[in-house]
Formats: sequence, structure tokens, C-alpha cells
Amino acid sequence: GRNPNLYPSPLTFKPERWVPFKKPSSYEFPVFQAGYRECLGRDMALFEAKLVTASLIQRFAFTMKPEEARKVSYTLMLTMSLETRDPGTNKKSFNMWLRAHPRPGHPSIA
Repeated sequence: GRNPNLYPSPLTFKPERWVPFKKPSSYEFPVFQAGYRECLGRDMALFEAKLVTASLIQRFAFTMKPEEARKVSYTLMLTMSLETRDPGTNKKSFNMWLRAHPRPGHPSIA
């Protein structure tokens, strides 16, 4: 995951390098690796990520913060894609800030 030939500036935090997401080769993906040294907990980690996401969606409703709505533009595609732009610099941004609201009638996390 730190190979500068595959990932320019590999030590810099750049989440936009994964957008739009294209499934990398198992040998390139820096988290789980591949081959004989493949992470044994990969399937469990992916399952846990899905479980946490489902639990959050079940317990909370999410709304976009008002200041975020003006940064969103839509494109016509088979699936909806969002592209945000920073209003100050007009640079592409892939941040989307949401507010979580407990769903009525569902016990929230204490």
C-alpha cells in the first residue's frame, strides 16, 4: 500500500484516490493483501462493516446539513452519482457531511 509507483504520495491521506472506486487487484489492495499471506479476517471485517452500516441505518435517519446541499450537483447516469465542489475553491470534494437523527420508536445508543 506504500508503493509510489501504484499510489503517488503514498504516505499522504488522500481518500479521493479511491473515488470513483474500481476494485483493485487483490495483490494491489493495501488492506488485506493476497496470496499466501492474505488476511484471514478479511471476510469477517467486510461483514462487520456491513453490519455496522445496517445497524446505523436501522437506528438513525440521516439528513444532509443545509450548507452541504449547495455543494451537490447531479449527473445523468444509470446510477446516481454525486459530485461536490468546494464553494470557495471550486475544487472537487468527496466529503458529504450528514446529521444523524434517532428514529422514532427505536431505542437509541446510550
